[in-house]
Amino acid sequence: MFVAGFLCVAGIAFLWASATQVEVKDGVNLGKALVGVLLLGLAAWTVLYIRARRIVLGPGSIESHGSLSHRTIARSAILGWRILPGHWVWIVEIIPREAGENRLLIQLFYETDSQFQDWFSSLPYLGNHDSGKP
Repeated sequence: MFVAGFLCVAGIAFLWASATQVEVKDGVNLGKALVGVLLLGLAAWTVLYIRARRIVLGPGSIESHGSLSHRTIARSAILGWRILPGHWVWIVEIIPREAGENRLLIQLFYETDSQFQDWFSSLPYLGNHDSGKP
């Protein structure tokens, strides 16, 4: 949400600068206004992306619901999990047993509860991500 807030403030600043500038030189005001509108649109998209994301923990599976995607992994198909450092948030990486399956990445901008922690504590923890290797 920090990124969305930053984009929103930057968009408003560009719109304010385009509205308060007295002289118009070669469409500079229009350019600032367009940048401001684009930044506000990107902020709105970021908020919607974060709000549409859900993680559902069932007794036998984990489901990841996104705005355009849905994925379910059976608990028996999970090898383990580990923590990856992100730019602004930590990421939980769920590693499947099958080598050809894609990993499931969960960005921890969600508030976790005891059920979340209990669900993961019963799976093998594979350690922190090391030296940039997947």
